[in-house]
Amino acid sequence: MTLPSLMQKQQKLETTARLKKFYSGMNQAILAAQSIHGDSKYWAKSEYILDENGNYDYETYNKEAVDIFNLYLLPHLKVLKLTEGQSPGEGPDGKPVAGKFPQVYFADGSSMQLKMGSCFDIYFDSNGDKKPNAYGKDKFIFFFCYKLNKSMISSEIESSSDSYATRDEALDLCKTSKSRCAVLLQKFDNWEFKKDYPW
Repeated sequence: MTLPSLMQKQQKLETTARLKKFYSGMNQAILAAQSIHGDSKYWAKSEYILDENGNYDYETYNKEAVDIFNLYLLPHLKVLKLTEGQSPGEGPDGKPVAGKFPQVYFADGSSMQLKMGSCFDIYFDSNGDKKPNAYGKDKFIFFFCYKLNKSMISSEIESSSDSYATRDEALDLCKTSKSRCAVLLQKFDNWEFKKDYPW
């Protein structure tokens, strides 16, 4: 096995471990918060906020997202720091995302960005600011749809238009939209990078 192959194998193993830890840790934090604040469907919810010109008010909206995160989840996570962040680049629909979104850095070197919409869009990066910063390799998108009465984070929005019943469907999604590869990893492959994974 060549050195690049060994490095890629190691990166996959590390990413798998970080993904499992993040997914488990986030859902444990949600459960812990619910034990204090009640069912997440009753938590404070931020509505769409527009500026005086009728445009999406990222600054105000992101402040509310941070307030909600700080109230419910922060006390149950090992966080190093919280910054104003930057644009995560590409959204779940594959289109560029405008605005800066709060970035949370964890003690293990991973990070996540938060974008509030109908769900908390969570942009997880398994090695923080380190390269490659590429979807499907170290960046993955999750959703916490507590406004839709969902009490766990998921790689799917869990609506009829965002449900993948077979592994082949999830694999095709990963091949055509790298930002959605977490569906394949979470739902079908136990966070492992199989031989046919489009790395």
